[in-house]
Amino acid sequence: MAEPNGDVFQWLKSMPLAPEYRPTLTEFQDPIAYIFKIEKEASKYGICKIIPPFPPPPRKVAIANFTRSLTKPDEPNSKPTFTTRQQQIGFCPRRPRPVQRPVWQSGENYTFQEFEAKAKAFEKSYLKKHHLHHQGHRKGGGAGGGSGGLGPLEVETLFWKATVDKPFSVEYANDMPGSAFSRKCREECAAALAESAWNMREISRANGSLLRFMKEEIPGVTSPMVYLAMLFSWFAWHVEDHDLHSLNYLHMGSGKTWYGVPRDAAVAFEDVVRVHGYGSEINPLGFGFTVNWFVEEHHWVWIGVTFSTLGEKNTVMSPEVLINAGVPCCRLVQNAGEFVVTFPRAYHTGFSHGFNCGEAANIATPEWLRVAKDAAIRRASVNHSPMVSHFQLLYDLALALCSRFVFCYYGFLLFGCNRVMLISYQNYIFFSFCLSRLMPLLTVPY
Repeated sequence: MAEPNGDVFQWLKSMPLAPEYRPTLTEFQDPIAYIFKIEKEASKYGICKIIPPFPPPPRKVAIANFTRSLTKPDEPNSKPTFTTRQQQIGFCPRRPRPVQRPVWQSGENYTFQEFEAKAKAFEKSYLKKHHLHHQGHRKGGGAGGGSGGLGPLEVETLFWKATVDKPFSVEYANDMPGSAFSRKCREECAAALAESAWNMREISRANGSLLRFMKEEIPGVTSPMVYLAMLFSWFAWHVEDHDLHSLNYLHMGSGKTWYGVPRDAAVAFEDVVRVHGYGSEINPLGFGFTVNWFVEEHHWVWIGVTFSTLGEKNTVMSPEVLINAGVPCCRLVQNAGEFVVTFPRAYHTGFSHGFNCGEAANIATPEWLRVAKDAAIRRASVNHSPMVSHFQLLYDLALALCSRFVFCYYGFLLFGCNRVMLISYQNYIFFSFCLSRLMPLLTVPY
């Protein structure tokens, strides 16, 4: 890794920023329509940030909602706690694939307040040990939140330096089913965002999201999961299950850095990871003597174990490697009260600048239908069971679209043009677009 220029790595300074959007109150009324509107532009980066026109719900409300999510129905009087995973930071050259960082259960249980205290104590100790606590309070520090007043680029430089230094571990409480949003707002100050269509409890099945046609409830996909992090808690390079979109909200705490690679560069990304991350030891032609194929952008492409290994979600590799190999990569910093969207087949990774609390769920705009078939084939090629039944989803979607189209047709006959013209036109466009995407998917293996 190159030496830093001053306090920040030069490659970080020159990385392009993912787009940032600030919807109006009117645009904010329909989340799926808004994301669909910006998708053509934003998906070129793989990720983007959306800043809502409302402040985040109060901290005490979010904590109370999260705590209720932890309460076991059969043990209402039990202490609401959660466990964490230990994540390795640092480089261990003896490992056959150093970019694959060990992750293991910590065996510890925490309340929200206990984990927050531990996270802040670790941050203070780490920065003091590295003589950065007072240096961080100079001009230019603080943007992005956390880490003793250091700026986001300085924190990112610290993180990537730590990944090639002596190994140590941090804790991360991830994939906890639940939400810090209210089901029904009871406090006036929380009403704006919590009762909007962007409430993470409802977003996966919001109007326009194709996941609303799924009958099963899948935590993290059709319902949110909560994440509690400390300084340097990371999430590895990965794509979402079935190449779905994801929506991520940060309730409180320090910022979080995200790096993204757009869908068009996914194959190039996998090849760079295989060669530079896994040392070419993974056979790109499949499992032993088995050859697996999938179609991407109308070309036959070899796929091997790289996709499956990335699916283990323990690959931490610097974006500098990608940039040097010519793979497009961008960055953004998510602050409390902001959303991040990841788009289909976009690889992404990131880490936290200090203690924070966020949650995430999947969505699917009609654009997802462009990649749904390839995603299912790719998943089957590495023997991963489907989380989404494509035939069931497409069947229910087709029925819903047909009923809408029939309603519009008979609306013209019964009520005339004036009363149904707008809704019929919108449904016709939506019907035509989805139908054009549905027909090629009839060969999906699930």
